[in-house]
Amino acid sequence: MKNRLFNSFACAALAAFATAAHAATCPGNLGTSGTPNGAFTVSNGTVTHTTTGLMWAQCAVGLTGSGCATGSATPMGWSAAVTVAEKSSFAGHSDWRLPNKQELESLVDDTCHSPAINDVAFPNTVQQSTWTSTTVQQDPSSATVVNFYTGTTYTVDKTDGGNMVRLVRAGDSYDSLLVDTAPPDTSITSGPTTGPATSVTISFTGSDNVAVARYECKLDAAPFATCSSPYTSPTLSLGLHAFNVRAIDTAGNVDPTPASVNWMVTDGTPPTTQITSTPPPDGPAIAASISFTGQDNFTQTVSFECQLDNAAYDICTSPQNLTNLSLGLHTFRVRAKDAALNVDPNPASVTWRVTWTCAPLDIDGSDGPTAEVDAIIILRYLFGFRGDALIAGLTPLQGLRTTAGNIEVYLDGIVGTQLEVFGRQPAGQPTATGDGLVLARLMQGVPDAALLTGVAVPAGAQNGTAAAIRSAINNRCAAAQ
Repeated sequence: MKNRLFNSFACAALAAFATAAHAATCPGNLGTSGTPNGAFTVSNGTVTHTTTGLMWAQCAVGLTGSGCATGSATPMGWSAAVTVAEKSSFAGHSDWRLPNKQELESLVDDTCHSPAINDVAFPNTVQQSTWTSTTVQQDPSSATVVNFYTGTTYTVDKTDGGNMVRLVRAGDSYDSLLVDTAPPDTSITSGPTTGPATSVTISFTGSDNVAVARYECKLDAAPFATCSSPYTSPTLSLGLHAFNVRAIDTAGNVDPTPASVNWMVTDGTPPTTQITSTPPPDGPAIAASISFTGQDNFTQTVSFECQLDNAAYDICTSPQNLTNLSLGLHTFRVRAKDAALNVDPNPASVTWRVTWTCAPLDIDGSDGPTAEVDAIIILRYLFGFRGDALIAGLTPLQGLRTTAGNIEVYLDGIVGTQLEVFGRQPAGQPTATGDGLVLARLMQGVPDAALLTGVAVPAGAQNGTAAAIRSAINNRCAAAQ
């Protein structure tokens, strides 16, 4: 044991102190005690070991008073012992700690037993073993204890709650084994990688020239706090994260270069999209308002991209107000996009039909007009087709007028009022390349911007613009309802 090292240089100085002062059993044939009375200074419940400079609590934790005769020694597990020592303010000092193996062994008197300690300086020493802060390097779940009745040192599991605590503070160790100024080293053995996981587990270990006592961990901007391996994080936000861990040895040395790992929490889950209001499935409206919403697993808000028919997707917001829709089927699609740029792979969609109800221009009387039937008949009529040529290739017709004869009669009756779109002044007859083409385009759903492309607007026309023409015809259609 280390205290035998005292003998070679301390015998002369300690010769004046007799071992007979010990109440312990000291056979007398084991040499001179390395812990005579004169090696200790007792004051205010503390004992200063003049050889090492260490200050000890005279009584084991739980005992107090003269001769340590008041109370009872308190047994506890290793973790509790470390905490009790570090939190103690005994005798007005706040730097008490659990002694390491070499420090506690420096109190062992090899020349005595029952107890094997100077029982003048440390009266009423209990028979149970006393904890050290030294963790067993090969088995971190165990720590070293010293039994002062037998003078022996051995190891026990840290959960063993039957061992006592003796506090120590300050002082300089009496040899190099007791002077531990070397910090421990820390390493991470398994950690996270960039991905969608919102909670991670990190394993780590440490090494030291004596022993690692505990670890402190730090996640992102939080302060270092006591932790153990493996460490499991709380729920993490999207983005970059940093984890640091440092070992602290039994002498309180802290690893100055904590082990660290950085990683990114990414969002691999796309948002979902829902349409909340739609146009009617079939109707004459050339405008539509469509509302939609989206949900994401991380963010409260999402952006949207919309597509009408075969156009490209473009950024949009809810509601989408569509205007100048052409006649026929339309499909609107919308997809949500989250902050990680994940896009809903299954856009929400709605399909509806824009129809035009205008009785005067429903030439065959079949709930139209339509570009496929009525527009063709009007163009043929204005080009001069008569008889069966008006409806060639369009039979069988399903409306109120199904023969060339009654269709021709009907057209003769409306040619000057319903087929004329420009409002000529003075009145004039409609033409196939003017009025007829415009009517056909209206039935096809051509927007206003292209309605008059290639069409010569006659002089004196009251309806000289696409908007005016559309308004005039809509008024006629409404008046006929």
